[in-house]
Amino acid sequence: MSSARILLSLSIAAHVLSARAVLPVEDWNELMKLTGVKPIFIAPKSISEEEARLQHLEWMKRTWLAPELKRLEGAADFAALKPVLEYAVRVSAVQESSSIAPKFLGTVRAVLAGAERRPVTDFLCMMVLRHTPSPPPKEVVKACTLVVDAPKDAALPHLMRLVAQALVLSYADNYKIGNSNDEQTKYYEVLTEYLQSDFDEEDARWNVSWQLDNPLDAVRWNREPRHIDLFEKSKLPEWARMNLAGATHIKWAWNASGRGWGIPKQNGMEIQAKQLAKARTKLTKAWKLKPMVPYAATDMMAVVRMSGFAESEDRRTWLDRAAAAEFDHLAAFREYVNSSRPYHTGEGAEMVAFGRACAETKRYDSELPTIFNLALHRYAADIEDWRPVYRNPDIGKLMVETRRLRTEKLVGTASEKNSYSQLFFENWLIGDYPAAAAALAKIRISEDAHWMGNETQAMASFVNVDEGLVMREVMMLGGPKRAEYEKTLEAFAKGNFEECVALTQPLIDATSDETKNLLIGNSELAKFQFHYAKGGWKDGWTPMPISKWSCWANLAGKSVWNEKTKRMRFTSTWEFSKCLFRGRLGKDFEVRGHIAHSRGASAGGLGIFNGHSPQGTGRTQAFWWSMRVDCDGQNQSRVQFAPKYDAGSDEQKSVDSKDGLAFTYRCEKGRVTFSVGDKVIIKNGRMPDDAPSGDGAFGFGILGQGSSSWAEIWNVEARMLGGKQ
Repeated sequence: MSSARILLSLSIAAHVLSARAVLPVEDWNELMKLTGVKPIFIAPKSISEEEARLQHLEWMKRTWLAPELKRLEGAADFAALKPVLEYAVRVSAVQESSSIAPKFLGTVRAVLAGAERRPVTDFLCMMVLRHTPSPPPKEVVKACTLVVDAPKDAALPHLMRLVAQALVLSYADNYKIGNSNDEQTKYYEVLTEYLQSDFDEEDARWNVSWQLDNPLDAVRWNREPRHIDLFEKSKLPEWARMNLAGATHIKWAWNASGRGWGIPKQNGMEIQAKQLAKARTKLTKAWKLKPMVPYAATDMMAVVRMSGFAESEDRRTWLDRAAAAEFDHLAAFREYVNSSRPYHTGEGAEMVAFGRACAETKRYDSELPTIFNLALHRYAADIEDWRPVYRNPDIGKLMVETRRLRTEKLVGTASEKNSYSQLFFENWLIGDYPAAAAALAKIRISEDAHWMGNETQAMASFVNVDEGLVMREVMMLGGPKRAEYEKTLEAFAKGNFEECVALTQPLIDATSDETKNLLIGNSELAKFQFHYAKGGWKDGWTPMPISKWSCWANLAGKSVWNEKTKRMRFTSTWEFSKCLFRGRLGKDFEVRGHIAHSRGASAGGLGIFNGHSPQGTGRTQAFWWSMRVDCDGQNQSRVQFAPKYDAGSDEQKSVDSKDGLAFTYRCEKGRVTFSVGDKVIIKNGRMPDDAPSGDGAFGFGILGQGSSSWAEIWNVEARMLGGKQ
């Protein structure tokens, strides 16, 4: 492919952003030089992140595991416990994948439910439990409490008790399990005692590492001043005190500024500037005192980014300083890529060029080359159409080749499945379905299930797609039934819905794996579209297939159909979820049904999304309007039409919603009306004529206040307005 066409592809993908996002060169090979990006230099004494993790693992084996195994010798369950505890230590040192071995769960649960208390064993079993997929919150809290309430014993490292209490506090904050004030008091007691322990240099290194990572970092939110005071008065070495205090000043600044997307606090920007200045002073001192530890230099890049690049520090200088300690310290490289995004006033061209510089190191024994892949995915999140970027042969080839060579180095390790998971998704992005299917086959764990890594889910979120649907699409397009499947898609696209159902049914009958759900969903969508176009079943209304999850693209959070209640429930681990209908309602339509949401400390709300950007739009460029139905006390809901999920409007009304709401959402000629029963609550919410649309132009989701919030819908129907559209 010519260099001119490479530029064209990237320019097309970036045209909605400022000129910063467009690659300003025609020669791919000149990109680094013309953007001023230097090659990555690996210092002779720099170790890999994997080496650092192995050092961490050896420290935990020596200080945690060996003493505990010695105490357990002769116990009746020693033979069963030993491999579990060794596994737990590897999990804690990030030497195991996030797919926890099911064979250990029975032993773990038996230990935690047993009458005999062995605090170190309890802690390690808890670490296995909390890393299982969707760990039950109450079980984790109960396990942590066993550790926190254990008699003080020199055999139980202070760090274990602190981590356990921090988790209890986090669950009290987010899941409302326990009294947050009481747990906070206990947490500070444990933290104060812990920080007055005696630390040697190696202890300090790994204790700082734990403090900068979850769950200890999470509990500092809105508790920054006291943490800073305790850190500065601790018995940690000076570099460690300065590092932890500096990192906490950054969190304080981020919180005051509105967390990057919310509304800043009063005098928030002034507070941010003050806290960043303190962070700069302390982190610089920490780096000078301990340059072969990468944490302070990594955090300094965040200081520079949040300062708006106005200060004299150069992010690349701080990246090189972090890399001098660990040449592939991922937190540092990810921060550099993130701060290079046009979204953060960086330059898209520089970000892509930097990623290529990482790929050119060819250090496939580390994740350094795959920073190129990360840079592309971050770039894709900020552009209106990412498809020309990934479908560019030169760019796509380098991306999948880099991932493939890295994956080959990981075969036989805990990270193998995760890397194949990423390789599958990246091959889908470039349109190579057979290669995507081959990678997918490597992560198959049963006839009807595949293992999907968190990083793959993050990639999907960057480009605004449902990775579960992508996976099933790849299985069809990369398999022997590709031709038959493509005929069903063609029939649907042409509006031949009866033909689509007829062509899909033989595929459903012949399928026993995960693709069956996709095929059933496609058939149900075709049936819906047929009746919807014909004027519905009764009074023009057609039931929407909310019980079939594959009729919906789940882009954020979770959507689960409850067969017993006949309701779809939305939850999220963050602030919101988004579940878009894969069918077509057209520009003018009505949707009616019922809504309910959580209340009290875990108050939730429901968002009705409309006017979405079509598939191919990056996450930060995607736009939608939403009818918000938020909790407004125990018996009321507050309704408003808003331009996006975290924005409000002047017109807000409160309605009685004790037993849920029977609603009608009407979109006609760019105007939105929302009614409860026969009463119009919001009238003429304005959508502009050029509102983005396409497949998935309507959907639902939660607008929540934490991971225990929820919202539900049921008995949902749609009706076309104005005849054929």
